[in-house]
Amino acid sequence: MNLPPTTEEKQFLMVGSSKAMEQVKYLVSRAAPTTAGVLITGESGVGKETVARTIHVQSPRADRFFVALSCDAIPKELIEGELFGPEHGTSADEKSGRSGRLREADKGTLFLDEVAEMSLAAQARLLRFLEHPVAERQDSSEAGVLDVRVIAATNRNLAECVRNGTLNGDFLRRLSVVTINVPRLRDRPEDIEELTAHFLADYCRQYGRVLTLAPECQTVLRMHDWPGNVRELRNLCERVVVLARSSPVGPEELRSLLNPDSPVRREAPPAAEDRVRLQAVQRALAEHGSRHRRRRRHHHGLGHRLRRWLGRLPRRTTATLVVVVALAIIALLLVSIIGC
Repeated sequence: MNLPPTTEEKQFLMVGSSKAMEQVKYLVSRAAPTTAGVLITGESGVGKETVARTIHVQSPRADRFFVALSCDAIPKELIEGELFGPEHGTSADEKSGRSGRLREADKGTLFLDEVAEMSLAAQARLLRFLEHPVAERQDSSEAGVLDVRVIAATNRNLAECVRNGTLNGDFLRRLSVVTINVPRLRDRPEDIEELTAHFLADYCRQYGRVLTLAPECQTVLRMHDWPGNVRELRNLCERVVVLARSSPVGPEELRSLLNPDSPVRREAPPAAEDRVRLQAVQRALAEHGSRHRRRRRHHHGLGHRLRRWLGRLPRRTTATLVVVVALAIIALLLVSIIGC
């Protein structure tokens, strides 16, 4: 059941202080007080619904309902009825007694997860509602003006969906007045420690345990690739709280609790200061290599070979040769002058 948020839930829900997450928080803070359509993009598990709930609790609608609908969990032919209510007078109408998610979200927020999975018919009807917010039940004269803020999310490439004809371009443009891309966890490793502490505290409180991780565990966490993003890290923290034998949890025990089906580990990403130093060293090496190549080209030139040859001769012979060459040049010049 979708209930209005409690006082505790009204705090800022997103965790992370990396530059990427600061940008997400900035966009949330600008979009939340408005009624602008928001499209949240990102891989599965990055926390798109968390971002949507944060927008809701920071908006003037915070005391009203936040209604979530997973479009990929409902057959496409049924999504329209789920949004606007079942057809009037049908058996589904009599059994459900529901009036549709839009009416449930009146004065609040409707969150459409995996919005690209909606049928084209449902997209067209929802677009019409967004342009003119009057919702009527299917095949019914019952209608009413609704005040619903719609926030959508997807992990799909929507531009490609538009090209393939599975997504209405006008519908996409109406939803994406503000677009917020939530970064992958592996792209913001500096947030892993903060997220881990947050989840461990939550699950320790839930399960009545006192548990910490040994400092060496941070290296283990940073080396993991996190294909499931924040959701995978949250699940790991719950598993640790439930199964850990003692506190603090050591790196070997933590590795044993990581999902064995998770792929590939990576080298631990360098800290920000190390990345800056590494880039400076790479630039210096590139410049040195460029100068070395120029010197090699210069050294292999005719002038350099001549200088080397002269350098091998005795000093007196070299001086004599220089005088002879100079006299020959003068003689040539005199001959050319007399000839003229």
